[in-house]
Amino acid sequence: MADIISGKSRFNGDRNAPVKKIININTEVAASSENDDDVLDEEVVKKKIRRHKIRWAVVILVIMMIAIAVYAVVLRVIDNYDYKSYAITNSINRDDIESSKYVAFADGYVRYSNDGISYYKSNGKVIWNQTYSMQNPAVSICGNSIAVADINGSSAFSFNADGQVGKADTSMPILQIEVSSGGKIAAVLEDTNANYINMYDTNGDKIYSVKTTLSGDGYPLDISISSDAKKLIASFIKVSGDEIKQMLCFIIFLMLERMKQSV
Repeated sequence: MADIISGKSRFNGDRNAPVKKIININTEVAASSENDDDVLDEEVVKKKIRRHKIRWAVVILVIMMIAIAVYAVVLRVIDNYDYKSYAITNSINRDDIESSKYVAFADGYVRYSNDGISYYKSNGKVIWNQTYSMQNPAVSICGNSIAVADINGSSAFSFNADGQVGKADTSMPILQIEVSSGGKIAAVLEDTNANYINMYDTNGDKIYSVKTTLSGDGYPLDISISSDAKKLIASFIKVSGDEIKQMLCFIIFLMLERMKQSV
């Protein structure tokens, strides 16, 4: 308990000397007060930390919202921007025919038509050219490999960025092709009562042949192969009475290869 004495000076001397106050503090009470302050300070610090985190979360959220709004405004401005002039930086003369088509490939583009296929760098420099005669050419790309085949015909070629890699000739009309990163070609072939999914290596030799029937498996709609040509997925559609069913078939050629080697 504090004992406060105030008033005139207790000492003889100058009467005009300032009044002095003497405060005696109970040490036990002070120690107890310090402990209470420590507990209170810890709770206050925790509250301040929580408020600090919430404040930063709100700031970050506001910044993200502003960034999204600015991005949306910029896109809208770009989409609605009217260009009144342009400058030609480079031009390439193309001797196209009516059937010419273009597709992006490697570091440039490929032009293909009924008469052949060519690979050009982005600056227009031709890297390779292959002539052929196809009625309905179609291409398939996997990485830096590209294949072209004559749909309803019997020939297919595969290329990479350096030139031709392989060629395959089929005994039945080609319905679809897919190419692997190494230049192997998978082709869906059409027969009278069945269809075949054949895999050809770069020498044109048949690696595998998967036979499907209309009555059993249905009609093959689409195929896709992995980049290493060891996995294949095929989509079939089958008509059963009044119902039309669609199925997916997965084939792992690695397993077939092991079975073949063991025979």
